[in-house]
Amino acid sequence: MAYHFMFVMLATAMANTDCTNRRNYQEISPPPYTTLRISQTNQTPRSTDERNFQASAIQEPAREPELPQPPSGPRIKASDTPQWRWNKEQCRSWLEEVLVEYCNKSRWDASRIAMNFEGFGPSLYIKSCESWVKWLGLDGQSIHALLISVRKHEGAVPEGILVGSAPAGGGKFKTY
Repeated sequence: MAYHFMFVMLATAMANTDCTNRRNYQEISPPPYTTLRISQTNQTPRSTDERNFQASAIQEPAREPELPQPPSGPRIKASDTPQWRWNKEQCRSWLEEVLVEYCNKSRWDASRIAMNFEGFGPSLYIKSCESWVKWLGLDGQSIHALLISVRKHEGAVPEGILVGSAPAGGGKFKTY
């Protein structure tokens, strides 16, 4: 609304000035990613009071995509213990924080990686070390070790649940 008012004022001011020798007027950039270009449509005015103007919006280069919004509630930190009952969004948020804080990833890269996580709380703990490494390389190995270190904290893996992995080629199940 304010931009429309500014445009009308500018167009009125330009119509009331003698601009017969110019074809295009300067560009005006009211909002950050929109540019208005005002140009005179007729080169010779019919009278001094009447001028025809044309306004067109010019698209600026696209901005970097927005990062996903964090889940509502208290902000999850990298130092928090992942909870068995966390939903997918909470797990992704924790994983993003770990990637930024401990693995030195940019916020953008960490968010992009975390968005590929599927499952919910138990999925963090039952994912094998090999799966973490396949997904994230050495960072995955570190994240797996971090999860093993906090598995007995309150809210993590419930008592009576065995968390471990079996070797890819088969063999004995190892518990942690």
